[in-house]
Amino acid sequence: MAAAVKIPMRAQFSCVVPGDVKSGIILGLLARGCEPTQAAVWGAHLHARAGERLASRVGRVGYLARDIPSEVPGILTELES
Repeated sequence: MAAAVKIPMRAQFSCVVPGDVKSGIILGLLARGCEPTQAAVWGAHLHARAGERLASRVGRVGYLARDIPSEVPGILTELES
């Protein structure tokens, strides 16, 4: 059963699209055993959520793509609890 999630494009991604970071998150999920579709959906969600967290802390255009991966472990911890 396939599922799709619409993730709205945020203003903080309008200048730079950190696709390599999102790809890395998805590949990490695949390495942990996720099915490809599940990894893509969760990777997009984690990527967007990381951007939202950074934007709320440092401003909508005040962070770089390299700042996103460090947010992912905390988001996963939140989701597990």
